Amino acid sequence: MKATPLTSESSEVNKNNFIAKINLALLYFILLILILSLIYFYSVYSNDYLSVVVPFTKVWPIAMILVGISIFRVTNFSSFAVGFLMVSSLVAITVASIFVQTAWIKDFYYTQSVPALDVGQVDAKINLILTNARLTASNTNFFKGDSLSNYNNLEISNYEDDSGVEKITLNHNGLPNGFGSYNKNTDIVFPNLIPASFDIKSRLSKLDSNFKTLKISSGDFDFIATNAEIVVSEVDKSAVLNIKSLLSQVDLIIDDNINVTFSSSSSFTKQELIGLSPSIVNRSIYKSNNTETLDPNQKADRPELVITLNSTLSKIKIIQKDI
Repeated sequence: MKATPLTSESSEVNKNNFIAKINLALLYFILLILILSLIYFYSVYSNDYLSVVVPFTKVWPIAMILVGISIFRVTNFSSFAVGFLMVSSLVAITVASIFVQTAWIKDFYYTQSVPALDVGQVDAKINLILTNARLTASNTNFFKGDSLSNYNNLEISNYEDDSGVEKITLNHNGLPNGFGSYNKNTDIVFPNLIPASFDIKSRLSKLDSNFKTLKISSGDFDFIATNAEIVVSEVDKSAVLNIKSLLSQVDLIIDDNINVTFSSSSSFTKQELIGLSPSIVNRSIYKSNNTETLDPNQKADRPELVITLNSTLSKIKIIQKDI
């Protein structure tokens, strides 16, 4: 039996069936992503780098457009041509509205200082969300916070309590009002002329804490989805660091002139200890390797640092070495 050739009528039916399967909402979304990506990647290689932000106020109209045009169905080539023209116009309007909003997004620099005169200690409470933060110490008599962000300024408040401790609260925990090239950077400087204690809460952030010249009396770190590096080279006579970590990577580097005692209560955590070994008395407690060669008087002269760790689904590395 010979195969019956396709007639022009059946070919037209197949073409219309294919066109009828086209979803205008999906076509709008694909074209929108494609054009935004092309504009963005083109700007990366141009002299005038373009930062694209999409406020949440723009997301709702986009969602409404998707819902609206998903109602329409194309049945033939003519209706597809009309639908494609409509989708193209909506994409152009959406892209234009996004970049009009982007033109108003600028980076703002903000700085604030807190004098730390005639006080015995600085006690800082720091709250960070979605922040690239750097903490250092310098030979000054004030606490300073600097920020560079296109959507959120840091807030600093302070008071001196009756015991002569300067209480400082720094918040840089505002959330962006959209998605895209929103940014938030913070530089925090402690005075190294007096001891310091701190309570740092960090969420979805990157934290670089270089305390080489800062004498630490105590510290509490609460990390969630944070990448943190902490360098400690000087502590008060007896200091405590409490670290709580969830979905984070933490590197703690400690100078070898400090007697370290480390204990951990962790689950589903990769833990690497360098320069520390289990205690002879209690194998769940780790101590500095180099204390074994010290006589009792030398050991008593060195400052003590007690570290407690409570982590879940994290990667923790603690290194004791000469800094």
